[in-house]
Amino acid sequence: MIDNLDKKIILELDKNARQSFSQIAKKIGTSKTVVSYRVNHLRKAGIIRGYYAVIDTMKLGYYNYRIYLRLKNCNLVRKTEIINAFVNDPRTWWVARTTYPWDIAIILLAKSVNEGNQHFMAVLEKFPENIAKYEVNPYIQLTHFTKDYLLESEAVRKRQAFILVGGDAVTISPLDKQILLNLSSNARIGTVELAKMLKTTPMIVKYAIQKMLKSKVILGFRVLLDYEKIGYSYYWIHMNASSESANIIKFVKSIPNTVYLDETFGGTTAEFAVHMKSEDDLQDLLDKLLERFGAIINDYNYFRVVKNEKVIYMPQEI
Repeated sequence: MIDNLDKKIILELDKNARQSFSQIAKKIGTSKTVVSYRVNHLRKAGIIRGYYAVIDTMKLGYYNYRIYLRLKNCNLVRKTEIINAFVNDPRTWWVARTTYPWDIAIILLAKSVNEGNQHFMAVLEKFPENIAKYEVNPYIQLTHFTKDYLLESEAVRKRQAFILVGGDAVTISPLDKQILLNLSSNARIGTVELAKMLKTTPMIVKYAIQKMLKSKVILGFRVLLDYEKIGYSYYWIHMNASSESANIIKFVKSIPNTVYLDETFGGTTAEFAVHMKSEDDLQDLLDKLLERFGAIINDYNYFRVVKNEKVIYMPQEI
């Protein structure tokens, strides 16, 4: 298990994974040596799996499609083969194993509706006997909240959020694309090391990163965790309401355990993800929502994300 100091370090890395250990140490009242030791221990224990940049691919001209798949006639070997097909697909940035009513969750990137449809159908055609059903919804907005639930004793004053919302397209250079691709899978890579890899100067790399942060192409840098190893499970909840959806969403945002909130075209009224210590805690949360909004909630469902198989916010095709 992790202690309160570990939690403070993880939360700081979740707010900005590129900040130095010295900066983190100063914020939480310890030494750089202690932070370095704790982070190395968390990595060796498999709690910290890596670091990634949150990139607003909508600003780069990509549609983001959320896909849920339900499988049939499928043993574990075949299921793993299908998952790996999506993990190895250069156009996906999220792939996860889930529980019923789905088996796999995916986010696919495409430059157009036609391109996205053609690519997705081409992948499905490889496994025609194993797809029971699927659901596809394009994202309108996706909000990431920092993991405030880690420090339960400390009040959440103003939640930090990273919001993929698109807007005006931003033109980036081939070098910018290479920087994004590297940061999407290793957000803590040093500027000097990255410059050496890309055969340029640290100053140019530093300026490019600052420019993309300013334009909100890069929204932030986060830590990738194995939630099960710190005693939490990851659930997605989908609710349909007849009215007052804004009030439900406002309530969901106030919950420290809420880690994602999305809006999709054709999706449900409220779609959000939480990290909870147990399914009983999840049921308590659902009971609170139903007690408060039960008169307007028509139906809901949820599933658990068993494992994140891929989190890379950039298409691997450059």
